[in-house]
Amino acid sequence: MTPRSGPSAVTCAPVARRPSVLAVAFALILAACGGGAAETCQQLADETIDLVQTMITDVEGEIGDRSMEEILASGGEDLPSLDRFRERAAAVDERVVELGCTQSELEALIRPRVGELQATTGIGELIIAGIRSGGL
Repeated sequence: MTPRSGPSAVTCAPVARRPSVLAVAFALILAACGGGAAETCQQLADETIDLVQTMITDVEGEIGDRSMEEILASGGEDLPSLDRFRERAAAVDERVVELGCTQSELEALIRPRVGELQATTGIGELIIAGIRSGGL
């Protein structure tokens, strides 16, 4: 996916609207934490970073050229990637328990890798900024 520029680029919302977008992004991250066949907490953290990157990429693709107002008006209901990550949440929670990982341990393993996340749109950058400031 190539970065967008010009009139079709997604622009960041004014500061007053960011809490809503960040809340959606935070919910996505919580739903996306882990999955797959991880056998260790480190592997679960690795999968989490991969899932977060996939979520960012998928959300950016689904949003396309829509304005921030259109995105907020939809409430995220027209983003299938959100449903995919929500579906994984229960299995992820079970895997965390099975492995005996704690949320603080996962955060300590994931936080140094947040800088690896990449975005090509304003909404993707906003999601990453939310992760950096709000954690997982």
